[in-house]
Order: sequence, then structure tokens, then C-alpha cells
Amino acid sequence: MFSQQNIEKVQKACKIDIINGSQKEYNLEEILNNIKTNIEIKSTSLLEKLKNIQLYSTIGILIVQTQEAGIIVRTPGHKILEDNQFFRDLVNLMNTEAFVTFKRRYMCQDLHSSLIYFELYDMINQVYVENLGEAVPPELAVQLLQTIMRTSGLRKPLIKLIHNYIKKGGSYKVLKKKLALIMKDNTLKIENK
Repeated sequence: MFSQQNIEKVQKACKIDIINGSQKEYNLEEILNNIKTNIEIKSTSLLEKLKNIQLYSTIGILIVQTQEAGIIVRTPGHKILEDNQFFRDLVNLMNTEAFVTFKRRYMCQDLHSSLIYFELYDMINQVYVENLGEAVPPELAVQLLQTIMRTSGLRKPLIKLIHNYIKKGGSYKVLKKKLALIMKDNTLKIENK
């Protein structure tokens, strides 16, 4: 009825479509919904419907076979995560329950304030480690953060410095040095009172 050559031509076209569309990860539920949609849709030609059904059926078969064989389907995103530490760390952070909760509670309205606290906390911890050789205890860190934010002479220059860094960018090392200078200058002023 059909020549082997015609069958191979259709199969080759389907393979090319799968390869070209391989950037998207499908699950079996999406595949079945796409097949159902293509069966029910009235606006496309019969040939287009059959091509789409063949395409999604083939992808579905591949998914089932790879799951049964224990093969992991790799997408370009897998390669990026494998090669790029920044994106691995970002994805890990974004998926922690603590960060999701913190972001929802505090970072939806004012991102800059959270970043300012992150930088101040980091700076306090660095100074503590440099002077005492261990990480700052959480209760001391929050006490210092609160004192900084309640002391106008510390709060205003620190917030201005970090805010400018966030808006304009620049060297992170320079930011850290300037933060340390502001803290040191104001600490001396407070101690001399």
C-alpha cells in the first residue's frame, strides 16, 4: 500500500521535528493532552493534525522507553547546570523553603532593603571572623544589624553606599572596603562619646 521510501520520509520528518523541538521538556500528561487537542481541533488540516499526533506519540514513546530503561533525558538546561556553578547555586537557593518564604515575606515590595541587610550581615560576619576566627553568632549579628539601622550616623551612609552599588554597580572589593571604613569611623565616634 505504501512504499518503504514514503514511510521513511515521514519518519525522518518526524525525527527532525523532535530534534528541533528538543529544547522543551515534556511529560506524559502534556503529550496526551497535545494528542487529544490535535484530535479535537477543527481549524487545522487533517495532514497537520496527523503530523502533530505522530510527533507527540513518538515523543511519548521515547519518554516511556527512557523511563523504563532508566535513561535520563538531557536538555540544554542540564548542560548549563552541569557546567555553571552560578546557575546551580541560584537554582538551589531559589528552591529552598527558607529562601522562598523570605522572598515572599520581605522581597516582594522592597528588594533593596533585603540586599542592604544581606551585605551588612555579610560584612559583620567578615569583621567578626577576621577578629575572632569564627562566624558571628546569630543573636549578636541581629543585635548589631538593629543597632546599625537605629543609629542614624551608621544607617544613612551605609544605606546610601549599598544603594549606589546596587544601582550603579562597581567593584565588590571597593564596596567592602568602604563599608568597613564607615563602620570603623562610626564605631570610633560612638566609643569616644
